[in-house]
Amino acid sequence: MKKPIFWPQRLPWTYLVTDRALCQGRPLTMIVEQALRGGVKVVQYREKTLPTREMIAEASQLKDLCERYGALFVVNDRIDVALAVAAPAIHLGQEDMPIKHARAILGDDVLIGISASSVEEAQIAERDGADYIGASAVFATPTKEEAPALGLAGLKAICQAVSVPVVAIGGLHLGNVSDVIEAGSAGVAVVSAIMAASDPEAAAQALVQQLEAYRYQEESQETLAVTEETNGSVTRTPLSAVGEFGLIARLQEAWEKGGRESTEGAIQGETLEANSHDDGAFQWFPSSPLWGLRLGIGDDAAVLDFPAGKRCLVTTDMLVEDVHFIWHPERIHLLGRKALAVNISDIAAMGGRPGWAFLSIGVPPHAAVEEVEELYAGMGAVAADYGVLLSGGDTICADKWILNITLIGVAKGEPITRGGGRPGDFILVTGTVGDSAIGLQELLRPHHEFPELAETSGVFFRDDASFLLARHFDPTPRVPEALLLAAHGGVTAMMDVSDGISSEVHHLCRASRCGAQIDLTALPISPAAQRWSQAKGESVLPFALTGGEDYELIFTASPAAVPGLMASIQAQTGTTVTVIGQLTEPEAGITAVHPDIDGGAPNYLPAKGFNHFLE
Repeated sequence: MKKPIFWPQRLPWTYLVTDRALCQGRPLTMIVEQALRGGVKVVQYREKTLPTREMIAEASQLKDLCERYGALFVVNDRIDVALAVAAPAIHLGQEDMPIKHARAILGDDVLIGISASSVEEAQIAERDGADYIGASAVFATPTKEEAPALGLAGLKAICQAVSVPVVAIGGLHLGNVSDVIEAGSAGVAVVSAIMAASDPEAAAQALVQQLEAYRYQEESQETLAVTEETNGSVTRTPLSAVGEFGLIARLQEAWEKGGRESTEGAIQGETLEANSHDDGAFQWFPSSPLWGLRLGIGDDAAVLDFPAGKRCLVTTDMLVEDVHFIWHPERIHLLGRKALAVNISDIAAMGGRPGWAFLSIGVPPHAAVEEVEELYAGMGAVAADYGVLLSGGDTICADKWILNITLIGVAKGEPITRGGGRPGDFILVTGTVGDSAIGLQELLRPHHEFPELAETSGVFFRDDASFLLARHFDPTPRVPEALLLAAHGGVTAMMDVSDGISSEVHHLCRASRCGAQIDLTALPISPAAQRWSQAKGESVLPFALTGGEDYELIFTASPAAVPGLMASIQAQTGTTVTVIGQLTEPEAGITAVHPDIDGGAPNYLPAKGFNHFLE
């Protein structure tokens, strides 16, 4: 069974079941969106009164909202409505259609939850193929007056009797949700606690914070006191033990330690031929920071000196837990590396070199100092590779992990923007595309189970899996390549591939006021991605076009400059550069061609990619 992309990855789940009768005249969609803003991760649409057409229209709106906020959308009872809106999940009661018939209609990719009020019902549901159980009612509730209460003992018995997740529902509120989770429930489903609240967002947020506090307490209850590492045990120092200023000092030290321990070295210490095109002040030594930090951490503001005639480049990026990343204690270092790397990529995409980082971080109250240090050490390792100095920032307490990085750099010459392309220019991309998106998809598979390749392939696929995951977790900013392109000349427009090739092509064309034609057969696909495609029987093109987070450079250049650019990048960095298309007159539109699609005729290329506010 393939889990939908919005299957909640982190326990416990905060699960909302809708009830129009509790809306008090307010639009149901408005209450749901407020709950999603508050952190709800599952929304079950339970509707008993609307005509079918109106229900389908409302369900479609709710599904879009859930996808926008990264939550799972579940239709209650109505298989016809679930089919009409392509819902990723449905919840059925004991009197509804049997699971085997529902599965035959909905297919294997749709999650099916089943209500159960006894161990026997839960075990039968799991045997028949239920993906999760809704245990109800745990406590007496006006929304389920006919259901006898299970109590905590009954809930615990159900949780212990099945291996699929169990979500508790019935009479739950802030005062008893911790008891429910302790009984073994994977999530807490509420109705009136949010639907009837005067401020649904605040009510949802309070519930999420209560569950987060319980989770952190469980993770650290045996090691929360300040301890020393003994016999391989993990130290967990509470934030309160060091205080704000003590934490700042330790984080600065962790950043520097990460830099000292960095094992990256493929490009460290090299001086590229780009230096011969400059005045000697812009040599590329990744391990040597830029000049100009006169005053850094410790005062009200940093003081930077810039060389005369150089352009200052500034980029900022915010990462929020459960929106941009899934927190995992074993991937803290990698999260730090990626957080800084994507900002470095933005500076590189304008033909610049990164210099000074300003980091603001929101830390959950029950996080350990060592976790924050590991995050900073990851960033410090990447910073050392590219000569970036930690120059300031801020720390706050937040209900979830939040990272905001502002990075300042210096352009080698005139910054290369998105808006300089001209009809006739070739469109090129460095490296390969689609790897990160495939890595993410495989990460979200249950237990990270990568498909096996046939023995005749002669390939040990787990190596490919590691490569694809590394491309997602630990991208490489193309700084040397960008500086060479800026020094060589002939590049007319450039940006990095963060949201997907199709989206970036639209950005370039909009800024340059051009059309474009992309040759889909020319998209550079890594051997690992090709073998993944072979093993899965799935085309890699959608991942290459719309996946994003490859952080390669996509740029345009005059035809006369292209051969020299490609040869220079390949020779001096080892990075391949591929021509994937050409800019056209704007009236030609933005199209793609493939010999197997409409006989090779141009087709409109939609701008699909990651967008925070749209599907």
